[in-house]
Amino acid sequence: MPGWMVLVIATPLLIGASLLGGLVPSAIRGTHLRMQLALSFVSGLMLGVAILHLLPHSVLMLGSVDRAAVLMLFGVVGVFLLMRFLHVHSLEPGIKLPAEGEHTHSHDHDHAHDHDHHHHGGGHAGVRWVTLLSGLSLHSIVDGAALASAVKLEEGQGWPGLLVLLVVVLHKPLDALAITATMEGSEQRRKKINLIYALVAPIAAWAAYLGFTGAGDLGGDVAGIAMAFCAGAFVCVALADLMPEVQFHSHHRFLLTMALGLGVGVAVLLGYVEGQNHGLHDHGGAEAGHEGHDHSGHDHD
Repeated sequence: MPGWMVLVIATPLLIGASLLGGLVPSAIRGTHLRMQLALSFVSGLMLGVAILHLLPHSVLMLGSVDRAAVLMLFGVVGVFLLMRFLHVHSLEPGIKLPAEGEHTHSHDHDHAHDHDHHHHGGGHAGVRWVTLLSGLSLHSIVDGAALASAVKLEEGQGWPGLLVLLVVVLHKPLDALAITATMEGSEQRRKKINLIYALVAPIAAWAAYLGFTGAGDLGGDVAGIAMAFCAGAFVCVALADLMPEVQFHSHHRFLLTMALGLGVGVAVLLGYVEGQNHGLHDHGGAEAGHEGHDHSGHDHD
């Protein structure tokens, strides 16, 4: 399947996933546990795709393990700094951990009940969601670049970029939820901001793909650089989601660990299927090349 066709299919999926996540605060009454299970699953999937898919592919494209490792490290550190200074990727931005001796809420309460925590401070909540929107938009640009580089690398081999597309589509609702759950104001304003955010990843994916294509022979190197950096970004985002669970959600450790393992397992399984498809593709190409080889110039005894 050509890369441009994959992006044509991916565009409505990415937009729809973001819009769905943004509607959660007003339309869906999800519990804390369900959100944490979803987060654990997606985090496991991200870890698997980053380490088993993006990193090895970037090594092949760059021809150097050292270059890929350094770029992956830049991805981890870069996204960590983004989270540190822009407070990015807080799924429950309105929730404050109770201080010692304070009354704690049930962990299966509705997210809509968190409003008392973030109405204090007036403009602080407004600044927070704008900061969160800015940071997650940069994160979406990284997602788009990761998708484009995967599509470019695997172009012509089954469904190029399938694993990365799956990760981004599953993760988008959680990011959009973080933004709209923090916002104050009318429902119309929430929908407008959510729509703007939903467009960031597909626009970034198209821009990166066209850039890789226009770069000609350099396109492969650029895509390899993007894949290594995005592998680090995926690892950082996944661990940032998982670490709070280790510290604050020990009462559901078994369910959350199972969800994490399921996500990693899906990444391994899909990676294996993808590898089998690539092997068949490469084998077929090798046979074609062998059959087309001219033996007339060889002297066979």
